[in-house]
Amino acid sequence: WETNRLQAYEGVSVPGFPNLFTVFGPYGYVGSSYFALIEAQIAGLPAVATDVVGNRDVIREGETGFVRADAAGLSDALARLIADPALRASMGSRARTLALPRFDLERMVDDYERLYATAPPRRAASAPAR
Repeated sequence: WETNRLQAYEGVSVPGFPNLFTVFGPYGYVGSSYFALIEAQIAGLPAVATDVVGNRDVIREGETGFVRADAAGLSDALARLIADPALRASMGSRARTLALPRFDLERMVDDYERLYATAPPRRAASAPAR
């Protein structure tokens, strides 16, 4: 499963991600939606997700998917993508084009190394009072 996760998205037109912590994907996979959104983008799929920080960080509204605040908005966005294959294709293509360089493993490792190199040194914990 771990080595073939993107295959789970084959045949899926529009993945829906209801909240920040849970993803109900094509095979009932439950996990972090932030990473599932990235996987969906790399697979060339537009996404519809709730309006929370992690989802807003990944989806470019109206360009790679839709972020909505309520059930009616989620439903409307999904219906729009389902009804418009050309929109699905263009948003999915744009999602993949943007995601590949943005979430490249080597680039992300470099970013974390820079972050850790600039972090202030950790202070030693003080000894408990006796």
